[in-house]
Amino acid sequence: MSSVDFVHLQCQSEYSVKNSLVRVSKLIDSVKEAGMKSIALTDDMSLFSAIKFYQKATNAGIKPIIGAKISVDFDLGHYEVLLLCQNHEGYLNLSELISKAYL
Repeated sequence: MSSVDFVHLQCQSEYSVKNSLVRVSKLIDSVKEAGMKSIALTDDMSLFSAIKFYQKATNAGIKPIIGAKISVDFDLGHYEVLLLCQNHEGYLNLSELISKAYL
């Protein structure tokens, strides 16, 4: 498998303040320079960067995968789950889920 066949599925941007300082434009530049065809952006409990990410990736000829890392608390403990959107409906569902988590 060459590096162009590899897809990072858990990248974070400056919108995940405690985990990353990478700006979306720099991330897309790096992906394009590496010859990769796609990348996922999965910030912590937010989709704040989704539109900027989608636009910059699409303009650069890179397939954007939008997602988020979600915190879930159960009786047995605290877990983090990575959710990726397959389509626009998935994006709307993830957006609603994150909004409800902040209520």
